[in-house]
Amino acid sequence: PIQDIGCSLSRRLSTGVPQEWAVLCILSWILLAFLLLPPLAWYLYMRIRGQRLEDRKLSPIMPMEEPVSPLPQPVDPLPPLLSACEAAAQTEPQVFVELMRGTQRPLDLVCCVDSSISVGAADFAKSAAFLRQIVQHLDMPSVQVGVIRFHHDFKIISTLTGDSNALVQRLEAMDFDPGETKMAAPLGHAGKMLLSDAKAGFRSGRGKAV
Repeated sequence: PIQDIGCSLSRRLSTGVPQEWAVLCILSWILLAFLLLPPLAWYLYMRIRGQRLEDRKLSPIMPMEEPVSPLPQPVDPLPPLLSACEAAAQTEPQVFVELMRGTQRPLDLVCCVDSSISVGAADFAKSAAFLRQIVQHLDMPSVQVGVIRFHHDFKIISTLTGDSNALVQRLEAMDFDPGETKMAAPLGHAGKMLLSDAKAGFRSGRGKAV
């Protein structure tokens, strides 16, 4: 056995580089490759992923940011040569308007007041008060007013007149007379009042209403 060991040692020394050292170098390179490949692969993966995200941000399909409008330019103040009096004069109105009540158109108006039992005394008094307020706001005598009270029959409280004071007194004296409601006769007589005055010739061109 000692002789065999000596022969093997002599053979290894004669070859120069030991085979164990060559195998050890190869195994070291393989181990180094296994250690470096995972970090390198992870680095390449992150680079590719970051490039894709960057391309997606720059894609035209994604909503673009709204352009920022430029800041408004400051308005220059009044010229330095403009005096304080001239500046105050520019703020004063140049047109003056005075509001006045216009004249009413000529009109013949016949008011029919319902005095039937269905209306009642309280509502009849409200109707009379309403008529008095209307008369006070009319331009009489250019506007002529007549009043008829009716239920199943009718009564002429006032013919067409332009005297507002006399008409208001007649409305205040008008009392409630209950009865049935029949409107044909008072409306027909109101139309006759307007037509009879029109035939007289001095009411042509006037508006007429009941």
